[in-house]
Amino acid sequence: SIGSGDEVTISFDSYIDGKGYEGSSVEHFAYQMGSRALPASFEAGLLGMRAGDRKKIEFKVPVDFENEAIAGKIASFRVVVEDVGSCILPDIDDAFAQTFGYKDLAEWREKIRVQIAQEKKNIYETSKEKRVREELAKLLQGEISPDMITAQSYRLLEAFKQEVSQQQIAFEEYCRFLNTSEDDIRKEMEAHAAVM
Repeated sequence: SIGSGDEVTISFDSYIDGKGYEGSSVEHFAYQMGSRALPASFEAGLLGMRAGDRKKIEFKVPVDFENEAIAGKIASFRVVVEDVGSCILPDIDDAFAQTFGYKDLAEWREKIRVQIAQEKKNIYETSKEKRVREELAKLLQGEISPDMITAQSYRLLEAFKQEVSQQQIAFEEYCRFLNTSEDDIRKEMEAHAAVM
């Protein structure tokens, strides 16, 4: 039977105040219980159901619901459970870390900590650079020279190359995979730089 965290496949017809609407039928919808992509009352109605079960789930939409057209109305769903599968997560331990090439869990955690610190630093630096550019833009008069745009496109390209390499992908492989070239990517960066 459906429990918290299970993966389910369902089909359903939905109604608001007893009336169907465009797009109200959904077929073979794969859903992870607990993901909160569907209303909590809907999920609660699914709990305990089994593959092949049919059920009408009905509840009042909260009055403060973001979609004012249905806020405070009665929502009902005729649901068919097609499949129920459990999601079994592995133990997060040294053996699990070793499957990803780390000596142990502590080494993996340290690498993640360093990556998060670097990402935070990058976000700060990007934010600082944006503020500086905004201030410079206020001071600039007239058109930005093509040389400045080209120079910025090369800076963007280098930053992008670093980002790709941090994902442990060779930039040349990235270009081959997307059937593009470094020059094509730089030209895209140049178009982006022109409107920054």
